[in-house]
Amino acid sequence: MLNNDRLPIRYTQQEHQPQTQPGPPPPPPQQPLKRHHTARYYAHRVRESFTTRVTKILCAVFLSLLLVVGIAFFILWLSLRPHRPRFHIEEFTVPGLAQPEGFENAQITFNVTARNSNQHIGIYYDSMVGSVYYRDQQIGSRPLLDPFYQEPKTTRVVYGTFGGATLTVNSNRWKEFMNDRQQSTVVFRLEITSVIRFKVMTFWGLMLFLLWLILAPKHPIYKIVDVYMISHSDGRNSTVGDRNDSTFIGGSSSNYDQNISIILNIQISNPNKKIGINHDDIKVTLFNTGNFVGDNSVAGLLALCLWLAVRPRSPNYTIQNLSVPAINDSNASDSGIIQYELNIDNPNQDSGIYYDDISLIFYHGDDIVGNNTISAFYQGRNRNRQVLDHVSVKNDLWTALRNTIVNATAELRVDLSTRIKYKTWGIKSKHHGLRREGKVPIGKDGKISNKKKKVKLRRPSKKWKLKASRKYI
Repeated sequence: MLNNDRLPIRYTQQEHQPQTQPGPPPPPPQQPLKRHHTARYYAHRVRESFTTRVTKILCAVFLSLLLVVGIAFFILWLSLRPHRPRFHIEEFTVPGLAQPEGFENAQITFNVTARNSNQHIGIYYDSMVGSVYYRDQQIGSRPLLDPFYQEPKTTRVVYGTFGGATLTVNSNRWKEFMNDRQQSTVVFRLEITSVIRFKVMTFWGLMLFLLWLILAPKHPIYKIVDVYMISHSDGRNSTVGDRNDSTFIGGSSSNYDQNISIILNIQISNPNKKIGINHDDIKVTLFNTGNFVGDNSVAGLLALCLWLAVRPRSPNYTIQNLSVPAINDSNASDSGIIQYELNIDNPNQDSGIYYDDISLIFYHGDDIVGNNTISAFYQGRNRNRQVLDHVSVKNDLWTALRNTIVNATAELRVDLSTRIKYKTWGIKSKHHGLRREGKVPIGKDGKISNKKKKVKLRRPSKKWKLKASRKYI
């Protein structure tokens, strides 16, 4: 009797085959192949395998949809990501700065433009507040505008005046203004603070945008089905796939015969379901692919080499010598000077440089100890210019600077800013803003203490770029 819960047992044929010939004893029979699991077990295994496979398929479909949605949102973010507004100082004036008693009626007026460069995104501004700083100390603050909304691709002009209760300037501060003005530069920093919110799209605007993406007209599809060449002399025609026929395309073969015609069979498809297309005259031009691609590759390589050869490089600025005399003199006065030698190098072989006025500011910590201005000039190709000059150190900062130099802990920061134009082959470029900075360590002898005895001015760090809103008057 067979049990329904057990599988049948199968034996090999050697167990029932009789031994007919004498000889060595046969090998022991193999044990019967038994299956110890029931039919229910194998049915459960089949169901479990099917469930696992279905689960994997569902997970793969879900992850694929998630990837597609993520890519779609990433592309949408790239096309709609908002840009912050751009502020530019158009005017900044301090009337009466040359008058000794001008602090009684001191005023600071400015004109700033706020540009929304986004094409499809508006900006909501909360209340806007303006503040003006002198030597990193706030001397005035006032509200500028009430909350407003700025349309895309528009510019808003912001006017402001600091005076009276909104400007805190006393006689000592005014004297500092006048002293800086006598040394040709007074540095203020204007800050405008506001909270902004971007208006990307309304719900219906988003629906219209998605509808436009779905119903946007598509370009027609052109497909060359067949190409034939017919010789008028013998009436023979053939397709371009043969070895000898491709030499006639573009007329590059020496065996070119004017009695040969090329017939194209072009299929034009309109992929739009509900939009028709009106075609004007269609012009077909045949090129020899090898020569065409080769000529363009050579032209592109030549253009790249020419651009690399002619592209102007920025000038190099190096403080080759800097000294602070009369450091060890006990009878020295309460004021001093900083002598410096600035090397300006034009590394370009084919471009001259027009310089605007070059502003040099020397900092000790966050304090300005002196500044100087180099008048505008033109520098020829591959030329150097040496500038030997000095700046006077302010009286209230000389003592602190002298003490740090005596203790061998002094470090000056040099800030250079100007605007330049390149002249290449008689053609002048547009203006390029240029800013460089460098840290100069000073030893006990009042001279540069590093090994090279010179300091190259480099691009400012990101922290220093945050002060780009400064206005020089």
